[in-house]
Amino acid sequence: MKEKITLKKAIEQFPSYLNIKGLKDSTIGAYKIDILIFENYIKEKYPSICYIDSIGKAHIMNYRNFLTEKITTKEYKKSTVDRKYDSLKVFYDFLEEFGFIEDNFVKDFSFKRVRNQIFDEEKTLNLPKYLDEEDIKKIVETAKKDRTQNNIRDIAILEFLRSTGCRRSSVLALNWEDIDFVRDIITIKHSKTDNVSIVPLSKSLRQALIDYLAIENRISGKVFKIGKDALNDLVKKYVRNSGVQDKADFNITIHTFRHSFITNLVRKNVSLKKIAQYTGHKDIRTLEIYTHLIPTNLNDVCELIG
Repeated sequence: MKEKITLKKAIEQFPSYLNIKGLKDSTIGAYKIDILIFENYIKEKYPSICYIDSIGKAHIMNYRNFLTEKITTKEYKKSTVDRKYDSLKVFYDFLEEFGFIEDNFVKDFSFKRVRNQIFDEEKTLNLPKYLDEEDIKKIVETAKKDRTQNNIRDIAILEFLRSTGCRRSSVLALNWEDIDFVRDIITIKHSKTDNVSIVPLSKSLRQALIDYLAIENRISGKVFKIGKDALNDLVKKYVRNSGVQDKADFNITIHTFRHSFITNLVRKNVSLKKIAQYTGHKDIRTLEIYTHLIPTNLNDVCELIG
């Protein structure tokens, strides 16, 4: 057997194994999500466990009971639990194949199938539509081609969407009092979930807001005095002018910035918990659709945004 490996490190290496096996991206994403749930369960129930070989049959049995309880409370569908069983078995196959464990007891573990069918990832996953970072950047750069007063405002709006992953309502609710340029933090109001996020101010957003503040010459009240329809039209204009909409196979909206923010951070292995602190999600499970992440701190998130 190889050197002892932590659960975290094993999960980091798991996607490479799935790629080698030639699985579809959607299947890999589903497996990542499921193993994240397993990782979170182990961390919460057994915080002293660090290494993968410290997880025994009793822990797996308790995890099985945990998933079964989720069916009882209707938090998970039966087919979802079946898929999580499959994912765990594949994960342990990986651990065995790479010599990280000596005894793959999960291979012969009786999970008592909840429903006797194989997970169809194409039917089950309804993945959000998103843009990669280059396309988002192209939209923002299109606004920067002109430096009129309205354009400076528009740049600040687009940077706010790009750098926070917020909803339209959060853009409209932003006040100058919510921005602390001294400590470089910003308070974001989430009306849908009735909560707030206090997060680091990215460099690009900070500069855009300072440029806008210079022409607004006021430090209180609404930052963006604009209506819902005008905001929608503003975003569509720059999406269209950038040429990004022409090559997209879906309609790009303000909410696309939110999906893109989350997805692109997921790609950089930022944890769901940290992303939720930006986006205002109260339940981390609502972010599971995006994929598996590796924890970092909020300042790392800010640096990744740019």
